[in-house]
Amino acid sequence: MIGNMSSARTVILIVAGHKRNGEPSFEELLVDDLTGGRYHVVAAPGLAGGIAAGDVIAYDEGKRTFEVVERGGNLCVQLYGPHQVTKELVAEVNRLGGTFDGATELNSVYSIPVTATFPVVEKLFRDFVTAWPGTDWYFGNVYDPADDETPLNWWVKQ
Repeated sequence: MIGNMSSARTVILIVAGHKRNGEPSFEELLVDDLTGGRYHVVAAPGLAGGIAAGDVIAYDEGKRTFEVVERGGNLCVQLYGPHQVTKELVAEVNRLGGTFDGATELNSVYSIPVTATFPVVEKLFRDFVTAWPGTDWYFGNVYDPADDETPLNWWVKQ
């Protein structure tokens, strides 16, 4: 399904969270349109939770919400705080089979195959934030966005 040659690369707006006044905040998400309201996520989001590059989502354009219909097998790692995207970090992410998906002044995001293993990915980003005081990192698609605590367990073989 993902290799569909009729897909078109585009950007959609998704709800990334809510402002203090309760209004939604939005984030652009780079996707391939698979038609019928389904999209293949090309680059992991920097703010929104629950999805990663490689996932296929069903998108509600009116509400700007999504539901994952197929997992792509990648971890989304979001770095927050003042930092530089270093050549060394990107090289290490690439060595694990992952990609650097984008950055803003205070945020950068990476996609890494879950087969790289949680301990290896956790050590890489723990070491990075130790070198950059004031930064922190988070798995963007490991915990339920509703509570940020409950593991989604999509990586567990059934």
